[in-house]
Amino acid sequence: MYRLHRLSNVLLVIGLNIIAVSGVLLIIPSAKVDIIGGILTCFTLGLNHGVLGSLIVYAIGILYLAALCSQSLMWMLATCRMAQATAQANELPAVLAKSHPRHDSPAGALIAGACITTVMTITSTVLSGSAQEMFWSIFSSTTILLLIPYFVNFQAFLKLRKHDKQTIRPYIFPAPDWVVTVLMRLAQLILFLTAFFLIWVPGEPFKAANAGFIAIGVILTLAIGETLIRRSLKRRTSPDSSTQPSAADA
Repeated sequence: MYRLHRLSNVLLVIGLNIIAVSGVLLIIPSAKVDIIGGILTCFTLGLNHGVLGSLIVYAIGILYLAALCSQSLMWMLATCRMAQATAQANELPAVLAKSHPRHDSPAGALIAGACITTVMTITSTVLSGSAQEMFWSIFSSTTILLLIPYFVNFQAFLKLRKHDKQTIRPYIFPAPDWVVTVLMRLAQLILFLTAFFLIWVPGEPFKAANAGFIAIGVILTLAIGETLIRRSLKRRTSPDSSTQPSAADA
């Protein structure tokens, strides 16, 4: 029953996305679709007739913006919770482990994330010529950063399957090793091509400024993250670490 519910949710999301995209393309020519205001443009063309139509369009726009803000906040809160838990395990700086004294929210991680987001937005705005380019630059950077862990996890899966077969696991992929290797390499290839096409869209001119912003953002994020993790792990494994207060107590 649980699997049936999951499958129905997946099919529902796929169906709603197909209906939404088809509706946008039926109203607006594909060459004129705007990634920023495409949905509102559809409602404007369909409902913006008279005072009542204008009010409906503005109401939909406000609700849509509120939904985006709420979704962004939930995504950021979830990642900040993970950063807080990692900091409490002494694998990230202790400042990220701080909680709000009243609401118990990850205040340290949220403030750090807000500062990073502000810097990214300002930098992307300076390098981009329009709001659409700014959105695409930030979206591409964050998406590539989300794809990198999957790439590494596929490689770790192959290594564990090859060198750690004696460990009992709840699920083992029922296929020969060469089939698993082919599937994992195919998945890694798809991830690589996805990241590549986020930097350069076929048929469009190559924009060095946006590509540079994406590359620098990804490299800096990985470098800073690895540096902080290595320093925290080194401090945790040092001989005098047992006498120091933990990040959770801070």
